[in-house]
Amino acid sequence: LEQYKLLFTRSWREVSRAKFTNVIKCVQQVMTAVIYGGIYSLGNNQRSIQDRFGLLSLVTIGLSNLGIATTIRAFPKEKTIVQAERAKNIYGVFPYFMSKIVAEVPIA
Repeated sequence: LEQYKLLFTRSWREVSRAKFTNVIKCVQQVMTAVIYGGIYSLGNNQRSIQDRFGLLSLVTIGLSNLGIATTIRAFPKEKTIVQAERAKNIYGVFPYFMSKIVAEVPIA
């Protein structure tokens, strides 16, 4: 638990320092919402229920891909640091992985 707290604090600091990246992600999400809002007109009929399901599927897939892409870009930068710290048995893989996910999910 102590490892997780330390790693989460470090990951959160890293995520919150990237202000420009966070602004870009927010703009990207707003633009995606505008595009999806323009494509799907939701009403109270059967066609609208099908549109909602399609929209939900698109949003879920898009957010998953965005989160995965963000994480994949972060790993090469941290690889050498993590390998050195793991060689010294400072922390395990699971606390590192969980802290990265919990820190980056709200931002992604």
